[in-house]
Amino acid sequence: MSHSVRYQIRVRVQGELPPTWSTLLADLAVAAEPDGTTLVSGELADQAALHGLLAAIRDLGLPLIAVETVAIPPPSSRAERRGSDGPRRADRPPDDGARSVS
Repeated sequence: MSHSVRYQIRVRVQGELPPTWSTLLADLAVAAEPDGTTLVSGELADQAALHGLLAAIRDLGLPLIAVETVAIPPPSSRAERRGSDGPRRADRPPDDGARSVS
């Protein structure tokens, strides 16, 4: 079964919006900041939901300042990645990329 990637997002717009605007913005958290901007944040189901949110912001005439997204892989992908290189040997520490020079 294929799971879609979800997204943790943070969108900053110009202007102080009340929290009640959450219903207009995909039911995400809406928090006015002291600098006169508003942070819209939360989790979206997929890229289509992100594009829908950005379209709603455009349609409301809100000046967009910043968009940050972090993909959240589906749980099955994390488990597959963890086991993809096989079991670790007990006499060898995990390779974290760091090298020591003697």
